Amino acid sequence: MIARTIAGLAVVGLVLVGCTTKVSGRPSTAPGSESKAPKASSSAKPVQHLSCPQVVDLRAHLAYGCVTDAMTRGISPIWTVKLERPADVNWTMDEGSTDVTGAKGETPAAAAKRMVKRMIDELYGKPLPKTKTEQDADITVGSAHGHLIQTLITIDPAYRQEQHLRVQQERLWLAVVQVAPGKLSGWYTSVPDLLKGLWAEVPDTIKTLQVV
Repeated sequence: MIARTIAGLAVVGLVLVGCTTKVSGRPSTAPGSESKAPKASSSAKPVQHLSCPQVVDLRAHLAYGCVTDAMTRGISPIWTVKLERPADVNWTMDEGSTDVTGAKGETPAAAAKRMVKRMIDELYGKPLPKTKTEQDADITVGSAHGHLIQTLITIDPAYRQEQHLRVQQERLWLAVVQVAPGKLSGWYTSVPDLLKGLWAEVPDTIKTLQVV
């Protein structure tokens, strides 16, 4: 999606089947990376770690692996934690998390829909892109309830021409998890077609989600 810079406020293709998906909540680490990235543990207090290969976002109470380790910290007007990899001119592949708690009693499904709409409205330029929902399903993250939406985004041709973009489509995965009573947190990744070789990595990354 649109790249943001620190000076100026510097989502992948598998259609899952069924209404409920079980997410194992196991951490993902690259070979030899155990000493670099703190892991969430039931016997030890988790430590904040906001870089790849394993992110621990204590503010959002979520831990997760990276789709690719080739991402560094970025800035987003929506997500308090954002990791990014350049993909095109002013366009990045992203992954991140944030607290998405909204109105009292809002469900993970409603919050996920709200967050997807916000991202489409704010991060994909004008005219707005065309979107196709490829998955809209309840999930569990350990014992926590959540909801996952997968969206295929087709960027408007006029916007692409204006911005000199080669990217044409992007897949966005966005999950919202109830991490505590009355508290919802979100995770997302967005991967443009220029890096579509990474689309197949996303389902395994989703399995690394856990509440901390």
